Amino acid sequence: MNVKQITNSIWNLSGKARLGMSHNMYVIKDEKITLIDPAFLSISKFKKALTQINLTIEDFDLLLSTHWHVDHSSKACLLKKMSNATYMIHEKEKLIIESFSNMAKELGKFKDDEEFFNIWKGFIKLWNYEHCKVTSTFKDGDIINLGRSKLKVLYTPGHTDGHCCFELLGEKQRILFAGDMSPKEYLWNGYATSSFTDYLNSLERLQQEDWDIILSGHFQLYKQEVDIKTMYQKVISILNERDEKILKLVKEGHSTVEEIVQFFPTIRPNGDKWDQFSEYHHVLKHLQRLESLGKIKQKEIEGKVTWK
Repeated sequence: MNVKQITNSIWNLSGKARLGMSHNMYVIKDEKITLIDPAFLSISKFKKALTQINLTIEDFDLLLSTHWHVDHSSKACLLKKMSNATYMIHEKEKLIIESFSNMAKELGKFKDDEEFFNIWKGFIKLWNYEHCKVTSTFKDGDIINLGRSKLKVLYTPGHTDGHCCFELLGEKQRILFAGDMSPKEYLWNGYATSSFTDYLNSLERLQQEDWDIILSGHFQLYKQEVDIKTMYQKVISILNERDEKILKLVKEGHSTVEEIVQFFPTIRPNGDKWDQFSEYHHVLKHLQRLESLGKIKQKEIEGKVTWK
């Protein structure tokens, strides 16, 4: 696990996760020692990383998750137990953290696909995920007092229904802990309650602000000199291009989600069950967005949902 100091009070703890990409946690040293997105694979490596910043697990006062996904929450319950820290997440995701059955509902129709469900359960097991009671919840605009500094909650749904970012107040620079809302073309929104309309609105909300530093859940640190606004606009443009691609397929007569999925208009397929799961929900969410814009209409014909 790599440790990097970002500011006088912020440290990044990163390493390769079982997703094939880097994962980032952030420690804020203040009167309340805070860990954002508590998820890792090895407790021994995590403890070793903490020694580099003169901390132990017992020092944590506050644990925050930007959203419920296991790569942002898997060790929250373990650390809560070991440190007696407060654990917080958005109010819409409290029940998901507390129950496996509630988490499984996020799979939508794929919950009933035995092969996929077993793959997904294996994925959860790899992270050694624990469920537990959330101490308290937050919502948009809430201020979390850390001591000298504060975190302001920015509700940014879309990737998940309760995704939030945190703006650090009390610093000279405007710093955002972005979770999975960084200005990067990583556009995975494959769970049943994901929403591309909400995702676009959240991207636009973040794009309008002047950030000095964005701390991502998976990617590198972004500073103002890389033109953060332009990067966010590129992500927005990609989503709009996907809308147009799917609209074209509907106009060509491909009227069901199942038909459109065969073209894989939003991801590069690897031929596995996870691709089918992701693409099904991506296509469905784009169709729902196109319907909300008045570009297509949903009809039910002999029990089958079609789009025209």
